[in-house]
Amino acid sequence: MPAAISWRAAALDARESILLRGAAEFGSAVALQTDDRLVEAVAHLADNPQLGRHGRIAGTRELVAPRTPFLVIYRYEAEPAPGGVEVVEVVHHAQRWPAVITVAGYETT
Repeated sequence: MPAAISWRAAALDARESILLRGAAEFGSAVALQTDDRLVEAVAHLADNPQLGRHGRIAGTRELVAPRTPFLVIYRYEAEPAPGGVEVVEVVHHAQRWPAVITVAGYETT
């Protein structure tokens, strides 16, 4: 059974910012294509929630969104029972991650 996917407000805000900045800099078609690629990458987590590497913050995982400069930060609890995927944040690979975000209840590894 596929894992449920939820997006935290910060991740949704990041997507909106990516759309707005992308549209202003590269045009709306490119911005929408980038958002589609992010959503598609996250959709793969429903069937493969451990697809991303272990995150730099304990308890998180990081997925490189193909053909974008973005990294999807998410949580997935496999033990004791598989849970859903929670997208915590979306960051540009050039950002000083994890300094750019805080994940409540988690510490930098």
